[in-house]
This record gives sequence, structure tokens and C-alpha cells, in this order.
Amino acid sequence: MDKERLSLAITIGVSAAVHLKKDKRFADVKPLVPIVDGLLGSDDPKLITITAVGESNEPYAVVFTKEMAKETADRFYEFIKRIEEEEKANG
Repeated sequence: MDKERLSLAITIGVSAAVHLKKDKRFADVKPLVPIVDGLLGSDDPKLITITAVGESNEPYAVVFTKEMAKETADRFYEFIKRIEEEEKANG
């Protein structure tokens, strides 16, 4: 990803993070918004998510091992299934 596209992604992510900050559930935290995902290395690969936070134009990186990524994906999948079931039940 070139610098211009990364800069645009950060701007969009910061805007989204600022919007999330207005949600009372995030009153005491700085919500990070994922903006770019990637894979680092080949010998000992790591998955990376670059994030933006509302108070800064500086990107932050969250790094996962393969196992950490699998565990996180599994948890997210269970949350998504629950949300979809509730949406279906509530029409």
C-alpha cells in the first residue's frame, strides 16, 4: 500500500474512531479502528492489523501469531453468529 492510500485509510479510520468515541460504551477507552490487514514475514509469519485512533493521525499496529489470529477469528465468528441469530429473532 502506498503512502497516499495509507494516509487516506488513516483519515477514514480516525473519523470512524471519533464517531465511536461518541458512543457511551467507549467513554473511558480510545477505540481503535482497523484500517489495513496484512501478513509479515515468511519464516515466522505474523498477521498484522494497522489501526487508527480518534485522537491521533498516527497508526498503531496489532500483531498476531497464527494461533492468536485463529483464536480471535473463532471468537469473532461466535459473536457474529449470536448477533445474526438475535437479528433474525427480532425480525
